[in-house]
Amino acid sequence: MPRRKQARHTSVKDIRSILRLTFEQELPIRAVSERLKMSKTSVATYLLRAREAGLAVWPLPPGLDDDEVLERRLFRRMGRPPRDTNEPDWPKIASELKRKGVTLNLLWQEYRESHPNGYGYTWFCCRFAEFESRSKPTYRNRHVGGVAMECDYAGHTIPIIDPLTGEAARRRFTLQC
Repeated sequence: MPRRKQARHTSVKDIRSILRLTFEQELPIRAVSERLKMSKTSVATYLLRAREAGLAVWPLPPGLDDDEVLERRLFRRMGRPPRDTNEPDWPKIASELKRKGVTLNLLWQEYRESHPNGYGYTWFCCRFAEFESRSKPTYRNRHVGGVAMECDYAGHTIPIIDPLTGEAARRRFTLQC
């Protein structure tokens, strides 16, 4: 099987060539990519970055003659603003989670109401799991099949309707074997 060709590192000189060919000679992306022996996606990405930075002109504005300045202008950090790094009160969340009808999603929504720039749901769940593993060690229960029957029911009780009277009664059932 042939070895995959190593990707060529794009220099600032190449980016200048992309801008010059696109804005001065008005070549399409395909022609620029063929002339510079680069992929069309790379050329389009650099052009997009240039447009976002306000550099959709040739020649470039004064002050962008230095490669480092141009690189900083094109590749400045974009994306999400800095996050609110206040962590929730994990012991309080653990105690709230024990209440009936409370879910981790509901607690996360309350956290986001008080911290709008707070962390996302996945981070919240992972950090809560880490807290739980540190604060509540677990025991591995090994059992032999058929020796004991174990039933578990978590949730609200269900109403039982008496067929004779039509009266609804809330009861918990216990299984008897």
